[in-house]
Amino acid sequence: MRAESLAKGFLLGLWISLLVVHGSLAITIEKGSLPRIETDEGAPIHIEADSITYDRKLDQYIAEGNVEIVRAGMTLRAQKVILDNKTKLAIAEGKVEVLQQTTRIWSDRLELQMEEQTGRLLNATLYFEPYETTITGEEIEKLGEDHYRVRRATLSSCPGPNPDWRFAADEAEIKVSGDAVVKGATFQVRNVPVFYFPYLIYPASRERRTGFLLPEYRSNSRIGYGFSLPFFWAIGDSYDATFTESYYTKRGFQQGVEFRYAPWESLKGTIQGEFIHDQEKIDSAIVSRGGPRKDTDRWRVGMEQEANLPLGMVSRAKVDLVSDNYYLEDLSPDNDERFLTYLPSIVNLTKRWDSYLLAGEVRYFRDLVAPKDDNDFTPQRLPSIMFHRMQTPFGKLPIDLGWASGFDHFWRPDGSKSEVVTLAPGVSWPIALGPFFKLVPYAGWKEEVFTSQEREQGGAWGHLSTYSYGVSLSTELFRSYPVGPSGSDRFKHTIQPEVGFQGTGRFSSGDLPWEFLDRTPSDRVIYLGLTQFLTRRTVKPDGSLSYREWGRLRIIQPFSLREQFKDLDELDEERHPWRPLRAELDLRLLGNEEGRRESEIRKGIWAEPRQFLNLKFRNEYNWYEEEFNELSVTLHGADGRGDELALSYGWGKRVTGAGERVKFARANAAVRTLPFLDLLGHAWYNQDEERFSRYGYGLLVHPSCWAIRFTHTIEPGFGGRATDHSFRLQVYLLGLDRVAAF
Repeated sequence: MRAESLAKGFLLGLWISLLVVHGSLAITIEKGSLPRIETDEGAPIHIEADSITYDRKLDQYIAEGNVEIVRAGMTLRAQKVILDNKTKLAIAEGKVEVLQQTTRIWSDRLELQMEEQTGRLLNATLYFEPYETTITGEEIEKLGEDHYRVRRATLSSCPGPNPDWRFAADEAEIKVSGDAVVKGATFQVRNVPVFYFPYLIYPASRERRTGFLLPEYRSNSRIGYGFSLPFFWAIGDSYDATFTESYYTKRGFQQGVEFRYAPWESLKGTIQGEFIHDQEKIDSAIVSRGGPRKDTDRWRVGMEQEANLPLGMVSRAKVDLVSDNYYLEDLSPDNDERFLTYLPSIVNLTKRWDSYLLAGEVRYFRDLVAPKDDNDFTPQRLPSIMFHRMQTPFGKLPIDLGWASGFDHFWRPDGSKSEVVTLAPGVSWPIALGPFFKLVPYAGWKEEVFTSQEREQGGAWGHLSTYSYGVSLSTELFRSYPVGPSGSDRFKHTIQPEVGFQGTGRFSSGDLPWEFLDRTPSDRVIYLGLTQFLTRRTVKPDGSLSYREWGRLRIIQPFSLREQFKDLDELDEERHPWRPLRAELDLRLLGNEEGRRESEIRKGIWAEPRQFLNLKFRNEYNWYEEEFNELSVTLHGADGRGDELALSYGWGKRVTGAGERVKFARANAAVRTLPFLDLLGHAWYNQDEERFSRYGYGLLVHPSCWAIRFTHTIEPGFGGRATDHSFRLQVYLLGLDRVAAF
């Protein structure tokens, strides 16, 4: 056989690095020089060794002593390399080392049958850098294309010869495009077997495989002890499903199913459902959600879908329905869900153009605190349709024109119902007053025509007309400040003051159904506004520029002329011309992004901490009641070492429209006490009810390749319910994510 065929076969011997070279080769050896192999693929092969000989009798090329073969970023080192033309066998022995990009191989001996593309490694260690995974075997045998057998195998993502954990097996047969069949497998901690699997099939390919998933355990005072066993069904390339059978010692058996589909790139979604015949006796003393629970057959149905439809339309759906007000509180594993007071379901369809928006929406609210578990009095928007034109230049005229229009159908089984048709055009005229000022007069009209039906009365109709007009005057001031010794980096402070006037008024006919209409009062208001930006410009090493907004502040203070000059009818009546102050503040004090920096393998717990500190503030302050109508303050920061803190406090109105404010404070903290140990804490305080809704603590142990998270959550009793304790233990292995939950 010609030398070029032999060289080609040798390159195929580097099969474990997943590199296969095709094409003819030509090798030339000149006396006193080192071989250089040219390939028709343009990547030369360089060979260095203490001695290189050719045995004509045996028809062998032999390289001995510090052999190094380099080609296109791949390096083979060994003490001896033999290329046998007769047996078509390539052998490398003596501290064999193969290096290629992100793969490292160490072995005592490498053998390869060149024509059959089969071979073996003896006493081999393979390290895959992107996955931080090490595989060892007394013998790694290549049986065919993408087909391997490993005897006395181990696998771990822990560093060092004695890893904290590893999987060990007498034999593993792996098909890269199929399954790994493992015999005599054990999971070991510090080389001590913990679990034994006499026979195990593990999906080695990236393709989804049908089979049982890892079980999960839960325990708290609401469900008792719980065990769940999910079964995954790979229906096809575009469909799969998970069936879960759960058992709770206090509640009984629960069935769950989740069906996922993505038949086209333009359509993907999930449908899920749960059912349980609740064995726990109904406690009539628990009335925190409008009365005691009624049913024992309980369920939850949900759907999420996103679809890109023809003509550029987009549809999104999120549906979430439950059988009773207590379902989430009793059975949801999500702590945040258990405290919801309403559950929205929304399906919409939108079509956007450069200046237009057409949208339709169906919105259904489940009131989770409705008396007697009766949602019939909650108004629903079934449906809502809108067609808007953004305010943009109108033809060649110097004005901007836009409008908002829509139709809303408000429906409920009990109580009043209504249909509302809305048309709201608006026009503005931006005028530049020299190089510094901008004057914008504007006007708008909103016409709402409605019909209203009471449950036991005939229908009625009417209209509500609202008009607005005004003018604003604004300017922009800025100044730049050099940063650093060179002064190439700069801060830019921008101030945009604004003063304006706005008048609003309305007139109507008919008995107005105010719960379905916007309550825009008649008023004449002057206002002062101030917006500030702080931006940093940074020059990168390559000379390009990057810009980052460090802070933004916007304040608006309205003053009512109508209120100031109104007649007082009563002696004790007062004027309140100062309208609520509105302010928004966003500060990025440190860092560019929140959260952690993830890599291919180091995600979640093992992601690299970032340093950041962000503050967000939103408020609407009432000067006369001396309290906030709306308030939201959030501080979130981390030091880059692993410590993290999130604090938030807020007042808000319930979305269901009941009108009452909800006041709460929330805190989450993680403190890194040791390089491998974090202490965790969380609390949620309900200021309205003057009690902790929940609080808890935990710890996270995370050495280099495994982690254990333990949490204990306490929910003080209320509404006749006893205090609840929830314990959770989760085990993670690097590269495998969560492997157990209790």
